[in-house]
Amino acid sequence: LSINAYETVALRGASGIGKTTIADLVSSLVKPTTGQLLIDGVALDAQSMLRWRRGMAYVTQDVYLFNNSIRYNLTWPTPNATDDEIWAALKLASMDDMVRCLPDQLETRLGDRGVRFSGGERQRTAIARALVTEPNVVLADEPTGNLDVNTASDVFDIMMSLNRRVGTALVLVTHDNELASKMDKRYHLENGSLIER
Repeated sequence: LSINAYETVALRGASGIGKTTIADLVSSLVKPTTGQLLIDGVALDAQSMLRWRRGMAYVTQDVYLFNNSIRYNLTWPTPNATDDEIWAALKLASMDDMVRCLPDQLETRLGDRGVRFSGGERQRTAIARALVTEPNVVLADEPTGNLDVNTASDVFDIMMSLNRRVGTALVLVTHDNELASKMDKRYHLENGSLIER
């Protein structure tokens, strides 16, 4: 599997076949039992692994949000983020106008697991949280799986625009053929092998 800077890559295959494991390998959350992860042709060691992880953002299907403010939910991975950085991330995730209309704006509490937000708003909040970290790579594991068709399309368009505007590489784990078809590269996982399509 080869992922270039600024590239969009889809990982497809049947449920349980290992797509998420591959995403975990790319993020170095899981160490390979054979082979190695190379960044610019250099194998990761303990020091470079920490730098690699800091440049990685993970957006999952099931978004976990704290019963705390929008600000806290966006900045717990990066507690020193400025208001300008938070608003810039919200703008990229198409959430800034909505948050500015809330009476308490960034101090608005989301409720347990973000219950005060819709599914699409929770997913956009997760994207904004990822962007506050200014990632080099965004891993998205079925990020539209729990959303209706229109909201899923909006969230996917936001993620694709990030690739174009911010220059992050995007790795998408998906079952959706239509979404996969819009990516630069498509890999299908079957029988323990990745097949590029």
